[in-house]
Amino acid sequence: MSITENKGQPTWAEAIETVMKSHGYFATLKQLHEEAPKLKEHSGKTPNMTINYVVQVDERFTKIMPGLWALSEYLDKLPNHLNPKIRLVGGLYYEFTKLQSSTTFNYPDTRTSVT
Repeated sequence: MSITENKGQPTWAEAIETVMKSHGYFATLKQLHEEAPKLKEHSGKTPNMTINYVVQVDERFTKIMPGLWALSEYLDKLPNHLNPKIRLVGGLYYEFTKLQSSTTFNYPDTRTSVT
């Protein structure tokens, strides 16, 4: 048996993904720290640091806000207030998309120099 074999155990990313799916495609770091180690056999002393690292580097996960991560594949299934593509503006939700072309208006310089 090689060192890289996982004996049927999920990887950390798979354990994190399972936790997020059970919580509606997103989870707090606290939820991940509490539940993911139960799904994966680990021998290290810092599983929480491993979880923090995995959510930061694996493209399967997207940071929604500090301490809250979601599955990138399911961002469209998140509630509007958590979806990073939708923001609350003036009581209404607006979906932000890439602008094809935009122009910027610059106010004319109305300052006068005093001599």
